[in-house]
Amino acid sequence: MDRLPALGTDIKAVLSPTMQIYTELLQQNAPAIHSVSKERETHQYGQHPRQNLDLYKPKENSANSPVILWAHGGGLVAGDKNLPIPGDLVYSNAGYFFASRGFTAVVINYRLVNTHDAKFPSGGEDIAAAIEWITEHFQGQKRDLFGLGNSAGGIHWSTFLFHPAFQSTLNKVTIGDGVRLRGVTLLSVPFDFSKAAPDRADVLHSYYGDDLAQKCPYGLMYLADDSVWESLERGKVQIHVGSVTLDPEDEILSPVRCFISTWRNKRSSSPAPGLVVSTWGGHNHISPFLALGTDIAREESWGNDLVEWMRGEIEGSAN
Repeated sequence: MDRLPALGTDIKAVLSPTMQIYTELLQQNAPAIHSVSKERETHQYGQHPRQNLDLYKPKENSANSPVILWAHGGGLVAGDKNLPIPGDLVYSNAGYFFASRGFTAVVINYRLVNTHDAKFPSGGEDIAAAIEWITEHFQGQKRDLFGLGNSAGGIHWSTFLFHPAFQSTLNKVTIGDGVRLRGVTLLSVPFDFSKAAPDRADVLHSYYGDDLAQKCPYGLMYLADDSVWESLERGKVQIHVGSVTLDPEDEILSPVRCFISTWRNKRSSSPAPGLVVSTWGGHNHISPFLALGTDIAREESWGNDLVEWMRGEIEGSAN
């Protein structure tokens, strides 16, 4: 973490050196990570070959463990649940981290722009399909479900939450006694693209087409139908917006502040799910999930905070 500030905040510039820094740290804890990852299961959650997931189970009490569904980042065009890092460490490190803290971790792949011809709202479709798989896989069981998406993964979680096309799946996990959605963490998400780097224009147009301002996470939240808010409120679903201090200002931090401000202004006098805001120091846009599984307290502090928040939501829902 101490080496990150010198790298700057530009996402593309920090990517390679950050990966190198954390590969070295994760290799030092490889035996512990592999003790969990060797038991992981891989499943298809949809018909497209890209719609697959890895399932990491805690070693104890897995029968009633809470479930966390994570969608990785990658700028809509890249990323994978298993990156080509020596030793099969990324992102089995994240599966290890959450499983070792009593969560069943579901780490998904989703369709990408160009490679899989992903078009809006395919990211929301993939999240919805993964949730449907979870409800079927744990059918008849009471399970607390948490969503987690960073960067592009957070875009797709936002699409699922606020786009009317996914209302039926949202209702399924906010009503009843089976799998219940308790909260969603949106970490370092570009909620709008008004200040996006010019070289992202082609990808954004390829995915979103026209009406980018209405289809981006900010636009979807702003235009969300009352029925969406009612579903979230009925389920007492908490929306947890997070960022890190070395996120880029124009692409991430400014849109995050705007999203939070507009949410608070728009929902101040109306029923709405709770909004929780967190900022973690020391990390850049790439490092948070690479830091999980290092077993280094400073590196993993953001993840431990997240786990404590989720445990608090579980306890609160039981009262």
